[in-house]
Amino acid sequence: MNGIDRLLQELDTGSRKVIFYLLERRHAKLDELTELLDESSHMNTLIRIKNIINPKALKILKRPVLIFEKSRVDKKTGENVLLNWWLPEESDGEVPLKGKELLVDVFDEENEIVLIMDLPGIREEDIKVKVKKKSVNIIFRDSKRKEHHQEIILPGESFAHKFNTQFKNQILTIRISK
Repeated sequence: MNGIDRLLQELDTGSRKVIFYLLERRHAKLDELTELLDESSHMNTLIRIKNIINPKALKILKRPVLIFEKSRVDKKTGENVLLNWWLPEESDGEVPLKGKELLVDVFDEENEIVLIMDLPGIREEDIKVKVKKKSVNIIFRDSKRKEHHQEIILPGESFAHKFNTQFKNQILTIRISK
């Protein structure tokens, strides 16, 4: 039994409906998924993805199974599809994490700079953070033990020695005093 089959066995009926819907259609807008699930709001659908579907996928597949893309070309139709949910591109019967740039948000707050980085499939013990006055270096190992480096230029100078990190639900948050 491959990973996606194991995942489907672990999911509730509504979550399985989402996976089957995307397997058939390749992508879907949030409105479509909310209607499919007969949810009362978009927030309920997003909570299901964040708290049920992707955490189970991380446990079983070591990567999220639903990915939101601002813009992506549907390889079957050639159409540029905006603001849709997708399954990662398939290969070998599995649903792998597609090789793409990592999502990073940088917020220049009054007293601190906040970086939020999505690290799907990465374990907390495999992350190292090095803060400099004008940049942050994040070094992490993936599930195949391959090391990756990400340098983020800060919007202003910071106190490199005054920072803290939090890693929860595959999201790394770094707060740096300025």
